[in-house]
Amino acid sequence: LVRRLLQRACVPLVAQLRRWCLEGELSDDFAEFLVEDERSAPDEELWRRRFRLRASQQPSFFSRSLCDQALLVGKSVAFLRSACGDAEWVVSSHATSVPGPGASAAAEQPPAEPQPTLAAARAATAKASAAASAARAASRTSA
Repeated sequence: LVRRLLQRACVPLVAQLRRWCLEGELSDDFAEFLVEDERSAPDEELWRRRFRLRASQQPSFFSRSLCDQALLVGKSVAFLRSACGDAEWVVSSHATSVPGPGASAAAEQPPAEPQPTLAAARAATAKASAAASAARAASRTSA
């Protein structure tokens, strides 16, 4: 009973986390998600200042490490979308192993055009993370 209640109570959190990690998008009108979007940050400061953790919204069953990883993944996807000018990013049907709330994997139609695969998105995220780490290291040595 408790497990089912927790699963149902977490549906909005999981949906938001899924959207953040796969699409790099936040839709958080009531400031309830663990990642905060500082929209006033200029585009060139997207990596450093636009997104940050909102400690007050960290679920008690999420470790700080998990929250940091979620922040990094979503921020990387958002950065890639911004840097590539790709506002129409779509995760392919290969990622349907984790359907969204109320979604049916059987009801999904295959994409009409080839879309980036989840593996490609992960590889791009890893590259963006490595590039960001290198940029941070370079900025520390030049400062």
